Amino acid sequence: MTGRLAPGEMARLWQVLTRADLVLICLLGLGTAGSFLHQQLGSQVGAEVVVEMDGEEKGRFPLGPPLKVSIEGGLGISEVEIGPGGARFFSAPCPHGICVRQGWVRRQGETVACVPNRLILRIVGSTGETGMDAISR
Repeated sequence: MTGRLAPGEMARLWQVLTRADLVLICLLGLGTAGSFLHQQLGSQVGAEVVVEMDGEEKGRFPLGPPLKVSIEGGLGISEVEIGPGGARFFSAPCPHGICVRQGWVRRQGETVACVPNRLILRIVGSTGETGMDAISR
């Protein structure tokens, strides 16, 4: 089984759906699009990146001139690349490298975590606020 529908199966699928199903599909699509647009257009570009380990601030750097910073984590040294457009993990000693593949974070409140190395990059405004009401741990 390849997971693909045969040519006539798609037409039969549309016949089985009721109006309520179609309305629900449309509402879910609109909700997803609205959430994406709110994230992209509603949040402000950050001014600083905060590097944290185990909830404690290890460093705070402005999003400005290009800079590479080495931060000691639980597994070893992670390199963080900071530039005018955001920050990202450039390299990390974690086994899967998921944090490196996450890419750049730019807007207030965005984070990237290197869980095995216990490091977090968090974008904040110039006052240190993320625009969130509360954060639970």
